[in-house]
Amino acid sequence: MIPAAPSPATSAHSLGGGLRPPRRIRRAGAGDRLRLAVFALLAAALMLTLVAGDIVPRRSETVLLAAAIAACVAVLAQSLSGLRPDPVLLTALLYLILFYLTPGLLHAGENRFPFFAMGYAPDEIAAASLIVLVFVLVFFLGRGVAAGRPGPLPPARPQEGGLAAASLFLAMVSIPSAFAFGIDRLHVTRGAAAADPGGPGPGEMILGTLATSAGFLSLILAVLAVSARRSGMALFACLPALAAFLLANDIFALPRFIVGSYAVTALFLFAPLGRLCRLAIVFLAALCQFTLFPMLDAVTRGGGWQGFRFDPLGYLARHGDFDGFQSTVNVVILVREDGLRWGWQLVSALLFFVPRAWFAEKSRGTGYDAASHVGYPFLNISAPMPAEFYVDFGLAGLVVLSLGFGLLVSACDRRFNRAHARGDRVGKLFPAIVAGYLFILMRGSLVAVVGPAVTTLALLALVRLLFLGGRRRPARRTA
Repeated sequence: MIPAAPSPATSAHSLGGGLRPPRRIRRAGAGDRLRLAVFALLAAALMLTLVAGDIVPRRSETVLLAAAIAACVAVLAQSLSGLRPDPVLLTALLYLILFYLTPGLLHAGENRFPFFAMGYAPDEIAAASLIVLVFVLVFFLGRGVAAGRPGPLPPARPQEGGLAAASLFLAMVSIPSAFAFGIDRLHVTRGAAAADPGGPGPGEMILGTLATSAGFLSLILAVLAVSARRSGMALFACLPALAAFLLANDIFALPRFIVGSYAVTALFLFAPLGRLCRLAIVFLAALCQFTLFPMLDAVTRGGGWQGFRFDPLGYLARHGDFDGFQSTVNVVILVREDGLRWGWQLVSALLFFVPRAWFAEKSRGTGYDAASHVGYPFLNISAPMPAEFYVDFGLAGLVVLSLGFGLLVSACDRRFNRAHARGDRVGKLFPAIVAGYLFILMRGSLVAVVGPAVTTLALLALVRLLFLGGRRRPARRTA
């Protein structure tokens, strides 16, 4: 008997080869729920250790923050023990635990915060802690509601043919934009750029963002083209793609969040993302928190390698990189004394591309506004996502927007997981970019950081429409 040929839904349409993918992504079962319960108990023990021991004082604000950390640790442990990669959730958890909540707990315990060694009234810190806990719990609720069983995987449509053409197109966008902006200006360190009183205008900033984003995406698509089909066209596309990337992207001049977004996108796109791999990512992120990030900070600000001094505890306690919870407290004070913004901050973020000369009322950022209100002399300040959600509509807006954020994270992860299961790296690209930029989007302020993320995703949507077959049709469900 001649064996039946495999159906399109179960055959491997891989852009890098590999084993046959499963038809369905495994649904979370009783074992997963049991693991989550165990991890929740362990996380609760961690919370009790933090607030009952000598690590931080036991006050209402520290208990609330410790509860938020415990919830994040429980969800992280459950995610790492499962089979699904869930890269967007993983990125969100790493930001929350390593860069937001843990430093915030230490700062709140001492009532000494990174910027200007400020202290705050206990009720202000407690209000910020409650905002953070509500955000965390509702975010997890929204993600849990949407993380239901996905349908059968749609047949993977071969897309290799357009990858090289898409890469060439993006290189042709990036290189002229880089020259129009100024090659030398793209390679100026952050310290030298900050010393320039004029700085780039709105149109120039759009050109610079277009050059860097298109150059990065061109290189990624060229690599995918070569891994899919080592044709002459694919190999040729690598040359202009590499030239565009190097012309427009200097890792010693780019903001660190751009460099980090590139690294995270590539990691989730090409790494196997099994349990051991994801555990290694967590340890690598914790290691980079105390080594790579402060080194890049010293170099990109113009201090050179000699400006770096290894002091991990001092870095965590005093450096402005960990000002997120302090910014949240500042936003609490801003709302108490000046009222809610009723959507103005979010509208300003959505209209990031509109020059301020045309939109004089556009916010300079929630972090900027809150820092100015409390009297900072330095105003280039972050505003984490919980503060962004709270400043516009208060606790009601925080709940609604946090729920929507959880739904969005779940949708991106389910899209990534389906593509990962069938080895479709092109299908993984959109959620991988979201994961890459999520770190800085959660850190804020949104007005200041949303531009590169939206530009990169818009360019990807454009080349998908022009070269990669447009939108994929969902497969019909079977009974």
